[in-house]
Amino acid sequence: GLARDFLPTEPLPTTMQPWWLVSVVNLGELEYRELSEDELAHLKTANLPDHIRVKDLDAQVVGSLLMRGLVYLQVPVSPEDRFSIPPLEGFVSNKTAEQGDAASDPIESLLYAVFVANSERLKVADLAGILNVSLTELQAALGIAVRLGFATRLTDDSAAGVNRGSVLQFADYPDPVGAA
Repeated sequence: GLARDFLPTEPLPTTMQPWWLVSVVNLGELEYRELSEDELAHLKTANLPDHIRVKDLDAQVVGSLLMRGLVYLQVPVSPEDRFSIPPLEGFVSNKTAEQGDAASDPIESLLYAVFVANSERLKVADLAGILNVSLTELQAALGIAVRLGFATRLTDDSAAGVNRGSVLQFADYPDPVGAA
């Protein structure tokens, strides 16, 4: 349909943060047979019951698996986390002035409230109380904001001006199709 014409045919470049979680999708037999030993080892590790973070695996392999749709990334948000949301220049919300707009997206409305009310000093749990929303909903919304690049998780080091985490650019990974 019409929407399919506007959607990308391949995953778009993304930035993986070292603290994001790596999860495995259900693999078909054909996908399984096409895996290299290294990829299979990474998938087995990511499939362990422990939470496996991007930093615990080889970024090149994770990026290749991500491009092929064999893993997905989760953005964990704890109640103690704090986030920085810089001013959103050129941001346009689809939110209308009418209350109860049936077409409004609840996550979009929550994100808009977060953009307005957030402070770098507020913990997620405190922000949930201020906005009078469930902690789970706010964690999901902040995860989306991080993935879209609107928010950055703060650590004690980042609050002091120290940046110890590395950002892994998705565009730096080799093309998985040509890497046979």
